[in-house]
Amino acid sequence: MKNTCEKFKTTYISDAKASYHVVELGEANGIYEHQVKILTKYPVHSVLQFRIINKEESIFIYYDITSKQTLDKLLLRKKLKRNEFIKILVEICKIILKSDNYLLIENNFLISDNNIYINPYTLEISLVYLPVKVERECVNTQISLLVNKLILALDEREASIDSFIHKTMVEVNKENFSVKRLLDFLMLKLFKEREEETKEKTEKHNEGATIKNEVYDEEKTEKNFRERKNNIEANKFTHGKEVFKERVKEIVENARAKKKTVFILIQVLVVLVILLVLIESKMFLLPGGETDILKLFATLLVIAALTALLSKKIFDSEKGVENVNTQKKQSIRHNKKNEAKERMKQIVAKRKKKSKNPKEIVLEKAVGLQSVNDNLINIKRENNIFATVLLDTDSREVATLSSTQEGKSRNIIIDNNPFIIGKLKEQVDYTITSTTVSRIHAEICFVNEGYYITDLNSKNGTKINGKKIASNKKYALKDGDIINIAAEEFKLNI
Repeated sequence: MKNTCEKFKTTYISDAKASYHVVELGEANGIYEHQVKILTKYPVHSVLQFRIINKEESIFIYYDITSKQTLDKLLLRKKLKRNEFIKILVEICKIILKSDNYLLIENNFLISDNNIYINPYTLEISLVYLPVKVERECVNTQISLLVNKLILALDEREASIDSFIHKTMVEVNKENFSVKRLLDFLMLKLFKEREEETKEKTEKHNEGATIKNEVYDEEKTEKNFRERKNNIEANKFTHGKEVFKERVKEIVENARAKKKTVFILIQVLVVLVILLVLIESKMFLLPGGETDILKLFATLLVIAALTALLSKKIFDSEKGVENVNTQKKQSIRHNKKNEAKERMKQIVAKRKKKSKNPKEIVLEKAVGLQSVNDNLINIKRENNIFATVLLDTDSREVATLSSTQEGKSRNIIIDNNPFIIGKLKEQVDYTITSTTVSRIHAEICFVNEGYYITDLNSKNGTKINGKKIASNKKYALKDGDIINIAAEEFKLNI
C-alpha cells in the first residue's frame, strides 16, 4: 500500500502575503465537504489552515506554512534533547487523538517528517490534514516510522539516553502499539523527568546550603571564644540600653497621661465657670422666677461639645508632629539602605571586571573596534580565537555577502554549507536582528560548483536582483547579485 503522502502531487508556492504547501488532488469528487466547512469556519490549533481552489478540472489545497519549517529540515541542523523529543511526539499524539472532536479521520493526517511543520522557536507542531476519501495507511504505522526517525536525531551526549531509546523502541515495537499507548508512555516519562529535575534542584540547593554551613562553621568556631567574651559586655550594654528606653517610654507615657488628666480638669472647671456666669446673669430664669432646666441643660451640652472639640484638635496636632518626625526618620533610614545597595553593586561590578578571563578581554577589545552589526566572524569563532584552524580542503571559492545599505557596514563570510540566515540565533549561521526578518529566513548552499539560495517560508520573502523568489525552491546565484532578505540588502561576492 502506498503512503498517503505519495498519492498526491505536492508543490510549494508563495505570493506577496504568504508561503503555501500545495497538494493537487485531481478530481474533486472525493472531498469531505463537512470537514472542509468545519476546518474553514472553526480553525483547529495545530492543524494547518487551508483554502481550496478549483482550476483546470483539478482541485488544489493551499496550506499556509508562512514562518514554519518542515521537521526534516529542522533535524538537519539540530540535535534533539530528550524533553524536545517527548514534546514533539506528545503534541502530535494529542492532535491525532482529539481529531474525533472535530469529525476528522485519524488516518488522514500526513505523519511524515517532510509534511510535519514546526515553529523553530517554540517547537509547536502543525499537521497537514487531507479532507478527502482515500485509501489510507494506518496512523499507528506512520507514527511508528516517525518515532524511529526522531530517535536518530536524539543528542547522544545526554545522560541515560541509551536507556530511554531502548525503552521507547520496546514500546513502539509492541504488538498492541497505538497512539494512545505511546502518549501514555511519553506523559509518564515527562512526569518522571520533571520530578527528577525538581529533586535535583532541591538536592543542589541543600548541598549548597551544607557547604556554606561547613565553611562558616570553621570561621564561627574560631570566633566563638571572642564572641562569648564580647557578648557579656555587649549584653550588659544592650540590657542597660533597653532598660533606659523602657524607662524613658514609661516617663513619656506618664507625662502624657498627666497632661490629659490636667486638661480634662481644666475643661470641667471652664464649663462650670461659664455655667455659673450664665446662671448669675439670670439667662435661665422664666417670667415666674423659676429656672429653665431645658435651656440650662442644652447650654451645658453645647459648652461641653465645644471644649471636647478644642481638646481633640490640640491632641491631633501633637500626633501630627510625632508622625512627621517618624516619617523623617524612616526616609533617612531608607536613603541609607539605598546608598549601601549602590555601594555593594559598585563593589561587585569591580570584582567581576577584575576576574575576567584574558581571552574575554582580548575579544572585547577586538569586537569594540567595529560596530555590533559588523559580524565578520560568528560567535563560535570568537570563542576559539586562539585555536589552530585547519585549512579548508573544499574546492569551492569563498563567497561573502556585503551590505549595500548606507550606515550598515557588514561583510558576511559564507563559511558553512548550507548557510542559514535568520534571527533565531540558536539555529542559524548568521543572525539579523530585524523585525522584518523571519526566525529562519533563507538558506545559501554550494551545489554542483555553484551557489544557490532558497527562501524558507519567510513572511516577507527573499529577492534576487529585485525579483521575489518562491519558497522551498533553489535559485542559482552569480557574482554581483543583489539579494534582499526582507528589508536587508546584500551584494554577493564570489
